[in-house]
Amino acid sequence: MEAHSEREVKIHPMKNTKQFIRRALTAALASAMLVSSMAGCAPKQSTSSKGDASSAAPTGSSGESKTEFDAKSITNGKKLTLLAKEKSDIGFDYKTNEQTKQIEEALGVELEFTTAPAADYETKINVMVNGDGDLPDIVSDPGSNLYVWGKKGAFLPLKKYYDDANFSANIHAGAEACGMDIIEEMIQPDGEIYALPRVIQMSVNETARKTWVYKPWLDKFGLKVPETTDEFYEACKKIVEGDANGNGKKDEIAISGDGLGWWFQGLMSAFIYAYDSEYRVLSDDGKLSFAYDTDEWKQGLKYLRKFFAEGLIPTEVLTQDWDQYSSALDAEDPVVFAFNFFNGDCISADLMDRRLNYTYITALKGPSGKKEAFNDPCKPSVGAAISANCKDPDAAFLVLDYMCSTDQSITQRYGQKGVDWNYAKDVEGYKPENYMTKVAGATPSIIIDNSFWTNPEQNRSYKYAFSCILSKEITDGALQDITATDEAGKKLVAYAEQTANWVADMKKDAYTKPLPNMPLTEDESDEISEPKTSLKSYVKEATCAFLVGEKDIDKDWDSYLAELDKIGYKRILEVYQTAYDRVKK
Repeated sequence: MEAHSEREVKIHPMKNTKQFIRRALTAALASAMLVSSMAGCAPKQSTSSKGDASSAAPTGSSGESKTEFDAKSITNGKKLTLLAKEKSDIGFDYKTNEQTKQIEEALGVELEFTTAPAADYETKINVMVNGDGDLPDIVSDPGSNLYVWGKKGAFLPLKKYYDDANFSANIHAGAEACGMDIIEEMIQPDGEIYALPRVIQMSVNETARKTWVYKPWLDKFGLKVPETTDEFYEACKKIVEGDANGNGKKDEIAISGDGLGWWFQGLMSAFIYAYDSEYRVLSDDGKLSFAYDTDEWKQGLKYLRKFFAEGLIPTEVLTQDWDQYSSALDAEDPVVFAFNFFNGDCISADLMDRRLNYTYITALKGPSGKKEAFNDPCKPSVGAAISANCKDPDAAFLVLDYMCSTDQSITQRYGQKGVDWNYAKDVEGYKPENYMTKVAGATPSIIIDNSFWTNPEQNRSYKYAFSCILSKEITDGALQDITATDEAGKKLVAYAEQTANWVADMKKDAYTKPLPNMPLTEDESDEISEPKTSLKSYVKEATCAFLVGEKDIDKDWDSYLAELDKIGYKRILEVYQTAYDRVKK
């Protein structure tokens, strides 16, 4: 989950309309000049017939440059078809979108879009791949079957473009800005690359999950913010049994969530790191294991069992949905002592005082004395692919690479330049003291209008479609206005400050062995698909049974392990180990 639901401080970076227009025109001209001045040299080459993978060969190669490479000489006058997911924004239309206009003007291309509902988007691609209708030239978000479809010849192999500094100039520049080997992360098991990346580096996302506790209740009972699992348990016991909200009812909940989710992962991680989606952990010598067959997991279950046995956590927490969870957080009297989330956004914006009364715990110390806070460094995902039907793959790749340029990537997240954001240095009257960065201590980068992402009416940005590369240098340094003088505005500023300050604390305690992208071969994926589904279901079912006492943690442990073995979890682990070793060679 990305932190897009954040309620942020609204600002307006551009107030002078004439200046605004003048700078927008200047930016467009500069953008066009950038495209025509990419370093390198490559003579124009015609592409061959539909479906011929050799037609995808770039028109030049790295290190052979003697004259300027003119991208527009390849893209100008070309018409490309694109498939993308439908957007819910009111008035949104890919064809008339301001981002489309910028791309078409900069590269001289004509872009023709078709869309499909997000709910069955991958199914639509699958139907096209299997012969019912041609794939368009460019496909946004091609999905989990990309490697299989690429091997079948539905999508073009693109590594030759990545190896050419002319065609992938913006991707290489973006990788450098991110301090990440994006290209290496995009490589599939056969050594090829079948897509262009989408990378949104945000420190607030990489450090997102943390436990929040209600400070007024700690103060009421003279308790400090818990640092260990024992201190957390003792605080929960006093709060739940002591009528912390003073309403005469025993309605307090120690910790809540929507099912067996982040709250569980956060507490279990005090015993063994449990934030990985499949509970995988990595040893210092590069060996993978599952957390849920270990003594540490067993110890964590016993710890959590106390909360359910003593009524500190109601069993309903294990089955409730998001609406039920958020209703408890928004109750007339506060009832939830702790929860695990990005921030207080799961509490209604109308209850800003309540949000501000929660303080975060990066991670609890367990019996080993270690603190391992959530850490999920950004990894490249698949942004867009070029189909084998494309007659102009050179042009298609250059369009997608252009989308990875800094301005276009910022547009994906923050909206139209000069309307929703601008570089701080370009904003007339910019005073550093009137702003704060998204992450405390970051270098100021752009001034943003924080209402953009949550505004349901916009036709200025793709909002994460196709490809883009956005570095922390931009997102951490995005500036928010802190000059509000009214009470509501001051509270919003205080809430933004809370967000800005947690990153350093979370990084200090961060888990040190997060897993990289580990793509599987088609055979590997086919082999473990069914048992992996069974395994996930059984681990969840057994964990809940242990927590509520339907299974005895000691007496039923051996039969639990036997069922894991029967499902084939060790073979699944072997496949993951093979995939990990492959990417780490």
